[in-house]
Parts: sequence; structure tokens; C-alpha cells
Amino acid sequence: MYGNTYDNRQHFSEYFHQYMKKISEFLIQKKGVTNSRIIEVGCGDGTFLRLLLDDERNRNTGIGFDPSYRGPETDCNGRVRFIIDYYDQKYADLCADVVVSRHVIEHIADPVKFLIRIRDSLGKQEDSTIFLETPDVKWILKNNTFWDFCYEHCSYFSPESLSSALKFAGFRSVELIKTFSGQYMLSVAKPSEKKSDNESRDQSKNKISDFAEKYAQHEQDFVEKDRSVLKNLSRTDNIFLWGAGAKGVMYANMIDPNSKFISGIVDVNPDKQGGFIPGSGHKVISPNDLPQSGSVIIMNENYTEEIKKQISSHRKEIRLYSVHRIAEQIT
Repeated sequence: MYGNTYDNRQHFSEYFHQYMKKISEFLIQKKGVTNSRIIEVGCGDGTFLRLLLDDERNRNTGIGFDPSYRGPETDCNGRVRFIIDYYDQKYADLCADVVVSRHVIEHIADPVKFLIRIRDSLGKQEDSTIFLETPDVKWILKNNTFWDFCYEHCSYFSPESLSSALKFAGFRSVELIKTFSGQYMLSVAKPSEKKSDNESRDQSKNKISDFAEKYAQHEQDFVEKDRSVLKNLSRTDNIFLWGAGAKGVMYANMIDPNSKFISGIVDVNPDKQGGFIPGSGHKVISPNDLPQSGSVIIMNENYTEEIKKQISSHRKEIRLYSVHRIAEQIT
């Protein structure tokens, strides 16, 4: 969860909005989230919670917690309300059949304590279900996405470590589902009667430390290679990154910290446009402000088709490159 001035909204992208809609439909249709009292911890602007409550026939009600929430206190004809605060022990009297927390746990300094707090708030409601979505560090390490190690993330989880954290906090893992083309994982868990002790934590059978060690040995090589390629390209072309979220901010600061050869960062969020990213100070522009020709580095391949359509609609001659394959595409 963020402070009250942080803007982490992603639904300006139709692709991401459809992704959230798909996840909400999965929870409703496949996981039985109907006739449920829902608490969302770290609800952002409330978009996902509203999706769970959108169809009145599902008979869901909800409460969203987030200190950065901006909007009406109630919505969906009174079936949802928002509390501009952190979710903690003082709200333990609020009963919930379902707890949702998407992309929050990685921002928490003590993630196990965070999960224990949620478990304690559920009390003896053993039929409750918790849905946690977070990035999968295995995907990050395997794909060498050095820009995904963000200063705002206190911790990263593999499927095994997330299961262990849940178990230690008093939950039993029911299912783990890969989402967002494998970049995220959605854990489904239920309260258990007894918290496990430290010695019973599951050990990763896939040796995540081996992935991390291999990645660490080559991270600087990845950075230097991309910097060299883009620096050379900038001598003959304007270069833009697409995406002023964590990925774009981290990449710009690692590759071009002095803002010398990346011309700007494109983002579809109108409230970011005209501003500057922290650190390197690259300007954020709208897709409309791209020049007639140039090069765009796509920070997340999931958005490629959506970006192609936006570029095409403006009749611009923009070359698109995947951040994962810059060297092989440009050289």
C-alpha cells in the first residue's frame, strides 16, 4: 500500500483492465466468490473490488482499504465502502468471507506479520478464503528482467516461499495459479487451525538461490549491454520507453540515469503525462506527443498489441522493440 499521493492506477490500459476483469470473473465463476463479504487490502482506486461487486446478482458486498484511495466513500448502491487507512488490528471486528490482496505483500516490510494480521482478523472463520497476487521472482530471475527489482518492493516471492509464508501465518495453500503470462502468481489459501513453526517452513525444491546467484553474476552485464545499444541508437534516432510505472522508472534510472539519450517515457495515464519520473527526471508524455518517427522500447510485452494499435491509429512511423530483446533486435 502507498501514501495518499501515489498514483498506481493501471486501468487506463484496456489490456490491463480486461486482465483485471478476467481475474474477477475467475474468482466469481470458478472460485465461488458470490454472496460474500469481501475485504480488499490495498484496493488502490477500487477498480478490482468494484468488478467483484458489479453484478448485483452475485450478492457480494465489500470494504476496500487503502491510504491512497481517492473517490466516493461508498459505491455500487451502498454495497461497497472504502476506508482511507491501512488494514490492521483495529479493524479485526469486520467479518469477511473473502480477503483479496493484489500486489501488496511485496511492499510490506514484514510480510509474515502482515499475513498473521489478516489471519487473526478472520478468527474462527475457517471457510474464508484469501486470494493473494504478487510477482513471481522465478520469472524475473529466469528472464533477467533487472528492471523488475524495484526499490518499492521490500520482498519477492517464489511459489514455494509464498506457500511457506502463508503456512507460517496460519493458512493452508489450496492452489497457486500463474497469471499475467507467467509474470504473476495468484495464491488461493484458507485458514488452518494452527500456525506452523519456523522449522516446518517448506524448503524450495527448485533451489531459488541458484537462480538468484546466476542472475547476480550477470546483472551488470545486462545493464551495460542495454546501455551501449541504446546509446548508439540515440545518435541517429529518438528513443522512448513505453510505461512510466515501476518497470520504466527503474529501467530509465539504471540505463540512462542522467537523461542523456532516452528522450522520454510514454504513459497512457493522463495524470502522469507532463510530469517527470523520479531520479533521472525523464519527462512523461502521452502517445499523442510521440514524434512522427522514432523508436519505442516496450517495457512489458503483454501490451504489445495494444501499443501497436495506438501507434497505428496516429499514423506514425514508430519502430517498436521489446525490452527483453533489444540487443538482438537493434544490432
